Amino acid sequence: MMALCFNLTVIAQNGSKLDENNGFKTYKFGDKLKPYLNLKSYSDNNIINNQHVLRIPGKDLMVGDLPVKYIDLYFIDDSLAKIEVFFIVKYNEDLIAACKNVFGTPDSTHYKTDTTGTNENVSAMIPKDCYWHGHNINLTYSDLSNKYYNNNQKDSPIYKKLTVSLVYKLNSYESLIDVKKEEIKEVQKKSDF
Repeated sequence: MMALCFNLTVIAQNGSKLDENNGFKTYKFGDKLKPYLNLKSYSDNNIINNQHVLRIPGKDLMVGDLPVKYIDLYFIDDSLAKIEVFFIVKYNEDLIAACKNVFGTPDSTHYKTDTTGTNENVSAMIPKDCYWHGHNINLTYSDLSNKYYNNNQKDSPIYKKLTVSLVYKLNSYESLIDVKKEEIKEVQKKSDF
């Protein structure tokens, strides 16, 4: 019984830390789009899946000692609803350790599978996706590579281009997207007349 209470307390603290931070660094959920457009600190400005997406170069942004490659900010209507922070893949283990230090043990983890079959035991121990859940915000660590890279392969140009990301998003993100899609359908119906 005592262990169960301890586990629930740890989960609540992890989730509350996500909710308490309300985003990443100075990028906070609910921020409005216009101030970001006025700053002109973005490198790309796109509309993707009914969302306004700004790409912010990492420049001097760090997570501990880990340099940020770039950040994608996703705005639904005029409000920040998702933040994706990209890092070079070589920082994957340090990034997971930093997240565990701040948010605790992930609520769930999926491990890599090496499709060549030559390194199955090694790759099975390398996290591919880790998930932390707050009451209002979720965080996902994601490594898009499914392969285990040995030290010799880490010098290849392909390896150096790979990224891992941290995705912070509102728990209501998918439903906000659905509402936006329905709004667009309604506008399109009206314009058909």
